[in-house]
Amino acid sequence: TTFNLQDYGAKGDGVTDDTQALERAWQDACKSPDATLLIPGGKTFLIAQVSLQGPCKPNTKIRIEGNIHAPDASSWSNSNSAPWIQIKNLEGLKVEATGTLDGNGASWWSRACKPTAGSTSCRKAPTSIEFNTVKNLRVNGLEVVNSPRMHVNFNGCQHVAAQWLRINSPGNSPNTDGIHITNSQDVVIKYVMVAAGDDCVSIVGGSSNIDVSSIVCGPGHGISIGSLGGGDVVSGVRVRNANLIGTTNGVRIKSYKNGHGTVSDVSFEDVRMDEVANPIIIDQAYCDAHEHDCGAEAAAEEVSGVSISGVRYKNISGTSKTKTAITLRCSQVVGCDGIELDNVEITQAINGANADARCSNAYGVAGKNVFPESCL
Repeated sequence: TTFNLQDYGAKGDGVTDDTQALERAWQDACKSPDATLLIPGGKTFLIAQVSLQGPCKPNTKIRIEGNIHAPDASSWSNSNSAPWIQIKNLEGLKVEATGTLDGNGASWWSRACKPTAGSTSCRKAPTSIEFNTVKNLRVNGLEVVNSPRMHVNFNGCQHVAAQWLRINSPGNSPNTDGIHITNSQDVVIKYVMVAAGDDCVSIVGGSSNIDVSSIVCGPGHGISIGSLGGGDVVSGVRVRNANLIGTTNGVRIKSYKNGHGTVSDVSFEDVRMDEVANPIIIDQAYCDAHEHDCGAEAAAEEVSGVSISGVRYKNISGTSKTKTAITLRCSQVVGCDGIELDNVEITQAINGANADARCSNAYGVAGKNVFPESCL
């Protein structure tokens, strides 16, 4: 059974608020087994903040053929930073899309809180779409553009397969992570293109068995595990077949000093870098000055932090925009153990000059074909 948004009074003219029509269509679809909620093609639906919640009857599907557009930031409550579209408490959901979610982010970015912390004009911007406590989720073909903040968030999800995602926001848009994975298990992300103003993919606490492959990233801040520090545990992460172009970081693990938690069993394989500023980086004393008191920089490596072990870098190649291609900055209290470098070749982007590697309290092994020379 198909529940067409227009049958519930939606205009699809990009001007009329169609939120109530979406809510009514969802309520009926949720009650029916094998139901499809259809956002029809050839239309643009203006949708305000909405939560599509379950539990629903089995085999619910959302098919997005048309475009969904968010209202201007001026119409949102200053205190409400919940996701623009939240899909919550479901099992066996399929989302198929040929249309686009446009978060109208330009109306938010100039007043975002991350670059203007403490400003009286600071606005807590919403994530474009969040899947919250969804099990056995399939997402195919979703395009999300101009997000106010994060584009796609998998929060508390299990058994997720997402492919052919397209994410696009300007490189200077603040805190616009492409795909954010938190407290989720058994997640497969593949065949994605991400252009964003923050991490292309970010994986944070409570996440395990995460597989990210066949991704093109840039602009953005690279592919990151973290930030971590509040007792976070991340394990079993595999990133492979990635192409990073002009990003500020390549493959990164970042944790706050004086934090606690663990990162283990991580591999970055078959990664190509093109003019990436920090191609390989572990930072156990990371600090985002907009969100934390960084304290004394000189003592950064002398404090405790998140334990990092079992990280493998294999078949990593390309060019670094800076002289230091490998940075392993670890705490002398917990250190970084079990680091493996295998077939790593990174040169400086300018004239192909030799790059270097810098380590502190990092321990592991390097193969013969490692350039710059290992500092482990």
